[in-house]
Amino acid sequence: MVYEYTLTRRRISDELTKAGNAADLIPFLTSHCFHEEEMGTESCWLLTLDKDLIVQGAMLMSKGCTDSCCLDQRDALFAAVSSRAYAVIIAHNHPTGDPRPSKYDIKTTEAFNKACKVLGIHMLDHIILADGRYFSFADEREDSFTWPSEPRR
Repeated sequence: MVYEYTLTRRRISDELTKAGNAADLIPFLTSHCFHEEEMGTESCWLLTLDKDLIVQGAMLMSKGCTDSCCLDQRDALFAAVSSRAYAVIIAHNHPTGDPRPSKYDIKTTEAFNKACKVLGIHMLDHIILADGRYFSFADEREDSFTWPSEPRR
C-alpha cells in the first residue's frame, strides 16, 4: 500500500510500484500525484521507497504557481527520515510544457542529493513532468545518483 503523508496517513494506492527507472514511475506519478486538472500549477512531490525499491509513500512537498515551487530540503529530509526511507525520488511538473530542468532545478537536485548521501538515503532520481513528456536526472546524468544495482536485503 502506498500512502500520502499528511498529518494523517491516507491510502492512495493498493498497487506495489517498483522503481526500476523513471519510466516505471510515470504511470504512478500521473495517476496519484500529478492530476491533469492540477498541471497548470507547479508542485513538487517526494516519493519514499523501501530497500526493495517499492514506493511506500508520496508526499506533496510544495505547491507553487505557474512557473515555480520551492523544495524545502529540511522538510523533505525530515519526511524521508521519519518514514525510514531507504531511498527517495523527487518529482515536479513544469506547467510551461517543457520538461527540461532549469538552473534552479539542477542546483536544488545536486544539493538535495548531497544531503541525502550524508544521511545514508539513496536519492534515486528527480523527475520533471510536462505536457505528456518527462525528464529524468538519473537517465541523463548517470553518475549523479546512487541507484543500487540490486536491492539490499
